[in-house]
Amino acid sequence: MDIDGFLYALNDLSTTTITNHERNIHKLDDLLDINDEPNTNIKILYKQEKRIPTLMSLYKTLLKYLHYIDDNEYITDYNNEYNKIKKKYDDNKKKETRKMLIESVYDANDLYSKLEEFYKDKEYTAYVITYILLNYNTRNQDLDLKILKSDHKVDIKNDNNNYLIIYKTMVKIYIGTYKTADIYGPKLFIIRDKKFITAINSIYDTRDKLLINNSNLTTEITKYTPYNLNEVDILKILLKHNNNIEYYKRASECRGTDYKTLVEKYSNL
Repeated sequence: MDIDGFLYALNDLSTTTITNHERNIHKLDDLLDINDEPNTNIKILYKQEKRIPTLMSLYKTLLKYLHYIDDNEYITDYNNEYNKIKKKYDDNKKKETRKMLIESVYDANDLYSKLEEFYKDKEYTAYVITYILLNYNTRNQDLDLKILKSDHKVDIKNDNNNYLIIYKTMVKIYIGTYKTADIYGPKLFIIRDKKFITAINSIYDTRDKLLINNSNLTTEITKYTPYNLNEVDILKILLKHNNNIEYYKRASECRGTDYKTLVEKYSNL
């Protein structure tokens, strides 16, 4: 490796960046034969360095060196590998951030405040989705609802769709298709909240289903939830706030799961 020439070519970078590249290029020179196939060098790097941030740093220096020597033959292979590592790193960071938000930043009061904010701002889809998640601890599939008026006749018990049926003074949510329906049977939620009724009527004026796009339920639903939290995030926050066996049993009935499973996964009881 032309280490001296490479480092000289970095003279327009900051001292810290140059120092990092200098450390990395010496390590790469010890570990690799730059003329070997990328697959061989990639295996060596994985074997020698388990820490993802350090591995990313080594790849950055390696790619910069290949640009320096104008070696375009292997750049794509190494760049693809770097992108795979970076995606893994970014995904882990997102998980850590989400865990921190759930455990330390957001609590149930924040979620209920956002619910009222959604209604005030006439963000009715967000309001309805959040209301159901907060009050019934549902899964994503439960929110894939067709909206009907009470005079619309349909044999919901022999239909594969889940329904939200609007009456004058209440709304019925019938969920017959969900993850554990074969075990727990159909679910029925009755809502008499006036704000909810107003919100769902407003939605029904424009469409006959709650979710606009159900090809990816998590992606679609988190567009409307407080702080873009997913249904499991919201469940964890609510269970933490209502850390008693009665709430766990109620949540398990609404979700269609054994309450002992919720206790084992999420409880401090």
